[in-house]
Amino acid sequence: MADVTGPASGLPDLQTERLLLKPRTLDDLHDCWEMDRDPEVHRFLPWHQQDETTYKEKLGDRIGRGFPAGFGHWCLFPKPDPTRFLGWVCLTPLPGHEPAVEVGYRLSRGAWGAGYATEAALALVNYGFESLDLQRIVAVVDPRNVRSHQVMARLNGTLVGMCRAYETELVMYRFERPAA
Repeated sequence: MADVTGPASGLPDLQTERLLLKPRTLDDLHDCWEMDRDPEVHRFLPWHQQDETTYKEKLGDRIGRGFPAGFGHWCLFPKPDPTRFLGWVCLTPLPGHEPAVEVGYRLSRGAWGAGYATEAALALVNYGFESLDLQRIVAVVDPRNVRSHQVMARLNGTLVGMCRAYETELVMYRFERPAA
């Protein structure tokens, strides 16, 4: 379970055993750009790379637009080095599948293989169930992305099947709120 504290921004800071999850802000644009300009990070994503200016404008607009209360993106930092950007995790409405809520993540290549995606996604699933009173959360994964399918298995996601999201065919997993 993640420890939760609430900042003035509206989204809570979250903590896990090894990670600090902080609401994404405009101050994170450069770190997000540095991660997203790596072609391997985008290998299984259906959209193309953009130039830095366009990328930062679009991401800045997305950060400024916001999401419903309690939803959004968090940047990941290791507790021993809280300035080292590892990536981000999100809990947001799944476009085109509302009211479905999606947990998602993207990590810098240097953070792959350390279990951070699993740890951060679990923190958001628990936050969604415990703090937002959600009954179900979904995740979508490119069929070829073996690592993300392994994350879903470690999180005990239930395979739902194929769905169309983000303009491509993806595999959907479901997480159900535990019975009280």
